[in-house]
Amino acid sequence: MMEGRHITEMIEEVNRREKAKKDFVAPTTKLSMLPLRDGGSDEINDVQLAIYTEGYFGIKEHAHSQLADRLKIPKRYYDRMLIEEPGLLCENVNTWFESNPEDRFIRTLDRNVRAFMSSSYRPLDNWLVAKAALPTLQGIGNVTIKSCEITDERMYLQVVTAKLRAEVREGDVVQAGMVISNSEVGKGSVRIEPLIYRLLCANGMIRGFSMKKHHVGRRIDSGDSVLADFYKADTQESANETFLLQMRDTISHGFKEDAFRQEVEQLKETADRAIASPIGAVVQEVTKRFGLSDAEGDEVLARIGNDRTQYGLSNAITNLANDQGNYDRGVEMERIGGKIIDLDPKEWRDLAG
Repeated sequence: MMEGRHITEMIEEVNRREKAKKDFVAPTTKLSMLPLRDGGSDEINDVQLAIYTEGYFGIKEHAHSQLADRLKIPKRYYDRMLIEEPGLLCENVNTWFESNPEDRFIRTLDRNVRAFMSSSYRPLDNWLVAKAALPTLQGIGNVTIKSCEITDERMYLQVVTAKLRAEVREGDVVQAGMVISNSEVGKGSVRIEPLIYRLLCANGMIRGFSMKKHHVGRRIDSGDSVLADFYKADTQESANETFLLQMRDTISHGFKEDAFRQEVEQLKETADRAIASPIGAVVQEVTKRFGLSDAEGDEVLARIGNDRTQYGLSNAITNLANDQGNYDRGVEMERIGGKIIDLDPKEWRDLAG
């Protein structure tokens, strides 16, 4: 499991971002992408987004992806223009802003655009999720925060309980846990996901969903004006009151012994399920099917060692997750490790066929 931040540091950053963020609903006719020059020279080395009456903002990578997607500019071409011809990118973007006017929800932080989304997006921000989750976890007792982080895209809490533990093999002990995550920038829903934590190598394996909540609400009409900071903290809390209560209940009842025992039995079955096909071919197919890079596939093959079982392959992937420099990617690999466990025997036999 990735190290992440100390919980105190994460809470401090969540609170800092809540105070520093600024949100807008604006028609695209009030937006303009402009070249950003390098100091006083004529060389263009970046672009910025001008929001009418609000000034100029840098653009984060995730917001660039959302701009490309919404304006139907192929991402590879968008990125090429951004690097090689920023002026041409600005012409493209501004043309589509004017040709297809619409309201967009724009989230900024520290004078950078971090999200470019539909005006029907309903914020359920990190501070609110943390406010609901942390006291609930504390009230359960015997719960430890093993890892937590806040990235440009998501906030994560990975927790385990000492109340539920079992052996998959002799000396191979696992504990029950959960992952609570949220995105403020349209990178997925609020999620509460079951977690299996393996003590032997501190691997985390994410197992499906207990709860998902999409950020969808009533569309906001800007009236051809730029609306700033219309979602106040009390508005968010009131609009999401029912969901937050559901989230507290899901966390409170998330550590169920019968569900954990079922998971352990499935792990035991996969620990006895040998990989009959050549291991290199299996890893190659897994790499393709689950979107691993070639380098990640090579690492998985190196880490599986002598445990050439379905369980062993899952552990090789979740072990690689521990060493990811990108926390978002590490959590995604924990999910992939969980999906390997769900491959049924026939699909397993045919995986590299």
